[in-house]
This record gives sequence, structure tokens and C-alpha cells, in this order.
Amino acid sequence: MKNTKKILCLLFIALLSISCKNNKEQETKKELCLISWNCDNFRLSPDTLMAAAQLINSYQPDLICLQERPHTNLVSYDLIKRSFPQHKYKATNGREDENLNIILFSKYPLSNVKTWYFKDTYNKMIQADIDWNGETFRIYNVHLQTTGHGKNFLSNAIKRYKQSNIIKSEIKKCPYPIIICGDFNDIPLSYTVMNLVTKLKDVSRSFTGSYQKLGNLFKIDYILATPEWNKGKYELINNFWSDHKIQKNSIYKL
Repeated sequence: MKNTKKILCLLFIALLSISCKNNKEQETKKELCLISWNCDNFRLSPDTLMAAAQLINSYQPDLICLQERPHTNLVSYDLIKRSFPQHKYKATNGREDENLNIILFSKYPLSNVKTWYFKDTYNKMIQADIDWNGETFRIYNVHLQTTGHGKNFLSNAIKRYKQSNIIKSEIKKCPYPIIICGDFNDIPLSYTVMNLVTKLKDVSRSFTGSYQKLGNLFKIDYILATPEWNKGKYELINNFWSDHKIQKNSIYKL
């Protein structure tokens, strides 16, 4: 009888310890809601912008990374900014290109904003450091070389690989935790993606297609991060406004 009571007592203490540990982890877990999306120029329609923004804002993301922002003469940059009123801080490429512009919205202060204009293309990448409740991390909003067709297919794949080397070089120099998200235009087992996941982990960890054409077969959009970040709930959101699904991920740090 004494032994039974002793065993039950030890079991209770063990369960209490696990419960306290889980509660402590919940208290210290810091979750970040991120949306990344190739918005396909909002179909050059303010109405499409309004509808897409309403959906995105309903998720209350901390960060929004958009690829293929339309030229401001086609859909006003000021109108795009006003469509995300919850996000006080914004950064975009300084050179307004004919197409393939990008933009980052944040609820938290931004600093050290920088744009990479990849060679012989309008594709680009924007960097910003985020002051997140007293901690700093760096985010890269990326749009790698478009795939293309026919004879350009191989040359564009080589361009993407070279662009991934630029990213990899920047990762080595960065003193902060990193998140890289965007349209990579390549599949998970490509040289481009495999080149990056040697230094980063895919916190989407999904082979579900993110490209809405061609039968939804191809995953070409990613959210990658350094080991400090852990995967939360990852979703791919179907929509009528782009050829890409919306990526939503709630990642966290302990």
C-alpha cells in the first residue's frame, strides 16, 4: 500500500512538472504572424486591391510581404499603403521599376532597409531589420528570377541559383535571426531552394502547391528561417486575385 501511494505521489509530481514546463513555454513563446504573397499586380485593379487587403487584414498579421506590386502609375502606391492601415511601417524598393516591385508592411519599427536589384532582370529583394518588442530580427522579401519557357528555362534557373548565392552570402554576415519569404519561382528539390536550406529551415514544411495554375501542383513560394524560429500554423490561402496562393504562417521563438 505504501509503495502504491509512493508511486502515485511520484507520478503526480512528474505530471505537475510537465504541466508547469508547458505553461512556462506558453508564457515565453513569442509568436509572429507573417503573410507573404505574390499579388500579381492586384490585376491592375483598385477593386482587387481592396478585396485582397480586406482578407489579409482580417488575419491581423504582424508583417506583410508582397511581391509584384504594380507600378504606382497603374495602381497608386499611396492607395496600396492606405489599404493596410494597421501597419504603420512600410518599405519598398527605392527605384520604381516598370514591373516586379515589392513592398513590406510592418506593425513594428523598421531600420537598415536595403534593396538588391538582381542583374539583368527586374527581380529583386528587400531587407529590413525589425524591432520586435525589444528584439531585432532581419527579414528579406524575395522575388527570384521568373521561370520562363522554352530556351530561357535553363538560363533563368541558373540566374535563380546565382541569386540564391547572394542571399546565402548575406545570411553569413547577418548578426540577427533571419526570416526569408517570397516567390522563389522554383520547386523544393531545385538547386536554388536546396542551396538555401543548407543554412535555413523551411518553416512552411509543406509540399502543397502554392502556384494556382497547372493544377496546383507546384510549390514555388516559401518562408525560410534560421534555427531560432519554430514553425507554427502554416496555411496556403486560395484566392481569385493572383496566380499564387497567399502564405500565412504563425512562427514563434522561445
